[in-house]
Amino acid sequence: MNLKQLAQITGVSISTVSKIFSGSEEISEQTKKIVLDKAKELGIFDKYNKNKYEKKLIVVICPELKSEYYTSILSIFNKVLIDKNCTMSVSVSGFSISMENELISLYSSGSRADGIIVIDGQTKGKKNANIPLVYINSDENRYSDSISVDFYSGIYEAIKHLRNCGHKKIGFIGETLTKDKERLFTKAMNQCGLQIDNSLIVVDKNRFEDAGFNAIKKLYDNNNLPTAILCGYDNIAYGVINFMETHSLTMPDDISIIGIDDIKSSSVKKISLSSIKANYEYICEIALELLLKKINNPHYKIIQTINVKSEFINRASVKDISSK
Repeated sequence: MNLKQLAQITGVSISTVSKIFSGSEEISEQTKKIVLDKAKELGIFDKYNKNKYEKKLIVVICPELKSEYYTSILSIFNKVLIDKNCTMSVSVSGFSISMENELISLYSSGSRADGIIVIDGQTKGKKNANIPLVYINSDENRYSDSISVDFYSGIYEAIKHLRNCGHKKIGFIGETLTKDKERLFTKAMNQCGLQIDNSLIVVDKNRFEDAGFNAIKKLYDNNNLPTAILCGYDNIAYGVINFMETHSLTMPDDISIIGIDDIKSSSVKKISLSSIKANYEYICEIALELLLKKINNPHYKIIQTINVKSEFINRASVKDISSK
């Protein structure tokens, strides 16, 4: 049974029922008692009662907790939620569409969650979800708000900077989950008028540092090193750097390196890593703002799609070879 049916049974409007379960003081105590007693009688009181908890509970569903990328986003979310007097709960989908769907169904039905944020989601939202959802870095969908990072803007600036520094032999190193970044790399190379050498694009079956280490080793063994490399994310770049350090290669003198995500350690290494940054502080604030707007007003049904540009952060890992 849903709130609309409860409203029909008790003879009040659905707006009145929503206000009662949201703790509004606009409704008389007599009307509250009628509706809440009927909800308890029908066994749906716990499903909709939000008054027991002072703070809003926001569930964040993300693919994994292994990478610093996701843990950094979760840390930002936690801070933003605390500032807004909300509580965060985290669930892991394991990059599984079925698990993601299962978690969304769980939290949008019988749980006490007030809203859901899905990071790098693969599902399309729920047409009749009982609580608000916001997707981050997912395909646009017609049922839920979504916020996307425009990684192309940052990747284009990075490739343009490499071109202006005299680099023409530019490679890309990634893994199976960075195919979208590889596509944006080739688009930026074309846009900058640079020739793409497919032999310099290496996608490794491993992840994180192992992917970078294995990929640069392949290029090294084939005597086919580029002058610059864009990596699918920062941890891959650190794997490349680890290999270089063990093979008498230096960054940026031998190879310029750029990562993606700008994780915290990007700026604190021995030679700070140039990277492409997504403003997740801003994104987290927008996501929570969208959720709270719908949590506090169940009749607000507008679906928004927001695109946030990424930014190229130039540090010491890129060398200007234009004078060579």
